[in-house]
Amino acid sequence: MRSALEIRFALMRRPIISAPPLPLRALSPFALAAALLLGCEPAPEPEFASPVGYDGLLEEMRTGTRAEVEDYDTGEMVERDLVGFDQALDERFGSPADPAVFTTLPVRFSSSEAAVIDVLDDEEAETTVFTLAPIQGAETVPAVAKGDVLHWNDEFGSPHEAVVAAVEGDAITVPLVPFEARPVSLPLGFNEETGEPLPGTVVIGDADLLEEGRELYAVHCLHCHGSTGAGDGPTAKYLHPLPRDYRSGMYKYTSTGTGIASRADLTRILRDGIPGTYMPSFHPALDAEKTASVVEYVRWLSMQGQYAKGVTDEAAFTYGDEAVRERLESEEGLTREDLVQELIEYWPDDVTGKLSFVGTFLAENWALAESEPPVTPNEPRPVLTGDELAASIERGKGLYLQKSTQCASCHGSRGLGNGPQTVSVQLDAATGDPYAEPGIHDVWGEVVQPRNLTRGIYRGGRRPIDLYRRIYSGIPASNMPGFGDNLSDEQIWDLVNFLMALPLHPSLLDGAELDVSHDDDAVAAARPALPPAAPELKADQS
Repeated sequence: MRSALEIRFALMRRPIISAPPLPLRALSPFALAAALLLGCEPAPEPEFASPVGYDGLLEEMRTGTRAEVEDYDTGEMVERDLVGFDQALDERFGSPADPAVFTTLPVRFSSSEAAVIDVLDDEEAETTVFTLAPIQGAETVPAVAKGDVLHWNDEFGSPHEAVVAAVEGDAITVPLVPFEARPVSLPLGFNEETGEPLPGTVVIGDADLLEEGRELYAVHCLHCHGSTGAGDGPTAKYLHPLPRDYRSGMYKYTSTGTGIASRADLTRILRDGIPGTYMPSFHPALDAEKTASVVEYVRWLSMQGQYAKGVTDEAAFTYGDEAVRERLESEEGLTREDLVQELIEYWPDDVTGKLSFVGTFLAENWALAESEPPVTPNEPRPVLTGDELAASIERGKGLYLQKSTQCASCHGSRGLGNGPQTVSVQLDAATGDPYAEPGIHDVWGEVVQPRNLTRGIYRGGRRPIDLYRRIYSGIPASNMPGFGDNLSDEQIWDLVNFLMALPLHPSLLDGAELDVSHDDDAVAAARPALPPAAPELKADQS
């Protein structure tokens, strides 16, 4: 009888059918992957799930409504359709299998993108001319032909498209584009002379780069991370730790001070895998170009989840089910119809404005992860040997056991990942209530085991610079704090030297005393009885 571990590997290594029947070949990669993995009827095309709290928003805010509103140009009242969050999210993101172009976000949607450097309207001819230039990092403007479709977003993030009517050099003529619908740069910039928003980027044709990433994701990633990036693929329930849920945009092993993963961070994970987990290396199965496509698609999935959640959270303050209920109970005579009329009156702020704010906020944060240099020590790691290295290791050991650093409270006085925090009852930061299960929890509510430092297996990498960054910045979404503000570079390098020596010399911590109010013997006595192999297996999980 096969062990659970053997079954897991068998599930992940099912042979791929090289020539499926014609009906299967005609399916999208997502439906095809589901059919091959699950061995059943083709699954329906995936759709993004609504974030927690979305369904509790005022219905008209989600679905949109038709109402009389003031025309900005004439000042007259006119009846118009007001776009709600449902339509706005669909226009901006489409579906996992059919991504939409949303140039507000710093995503490489297409191999054919150009910067708009000038906009000229001809109201008599009812046309607009965009003057194009290469985007940053490109040498030329992509070829544009009459009949091509341009995609872009305006100042509020609303998507637009136009069919090219004529091309003359880098001047592209399209049907007249209203001023408020012009492409603008995000993060938003303004012309110093005119005060007008600077033009943005247009995508020529479809999102071919994102679609390539989608197809590769369906083959290599979907079975663990799920069709929408929720970490709920068909093999996910057999894995520990669980596959990453991309929708929060939280990644543990980053090189940036922002905590947001850069393209380089995600590329490294795809190339190297994550030791001690089921996340494998995809090198050389995916070359640099294919890896970049997958990275872009994963970034897009994260931004979709963050955008939908951000819009929901912003709107819930005034029009979530709890906020609505409180107002109806506390404001005498107020009715639901009154709230709907209030929403219509402030639609530009409460709906359109929130869509714009969240998009700009996300764009700026993800762009910062690319522009900000990775965390780099001011002082390089000193080259030490002999007595100098031994002294550094001893200083690192002292820092590890200090009460001020609290390293041993999680990792244990002997570095086995069994410190007192692993059996204490923690509070859920979101609710303030204690977790049902003792131990350390991550932001996804999963119990995590601190790293067994005697094994030398580090998920964020075991190079000295990797360990430096984990100590300096901490591990986002976990209880591992950063010490960059409290320890000097010299002290961090002492800790790094200690951590690199410990797997080779576990006796370094023999007889070590934990400088907190508990000791490991008491913790061991309090720990429930486990099979002999369980502590070793559990110490490798986080």
